[in-house]
Amino acid sequence: MAWKKIEQTNSTPWNFDESGDLEAEFIVSRDAKSKKGKPITFHEFKFEKTGEVVSVLGGTVLDRILSTIENGTKVKISYLGMQEGKKGDYKNYEVSIWEDD
Repeated sequence: MAWKKIEQTNSTPWNFDESGDLEAEFIVSRDAKSKKGKPITFHEFKFEKTGEVVSVLGGTVLDRILSTIENGTKVKISYLGMQEGKKGDYKNYEVSIWEDD
């Protein structure tokens, strides 16, 4: 056994409005940071899609759902648009995972 350094990967932000649903393999999540390095309240999720790493910024809905999914899982994320909530409007998503029969 030996230590293997994990390199930080650059990613391209996924734009649901332009590109539609995201179908990709979930590879990692990390706390997103502001430009000044201060913690903020959501995560950045990275996915591998046909050899490219793409990222999606979380929020309440995605943070809750994606925190239950293991790395390496194939997922499909559909943006459902803005929804009205008790504490204001929020972005709503539907997330599905691929299961072999």
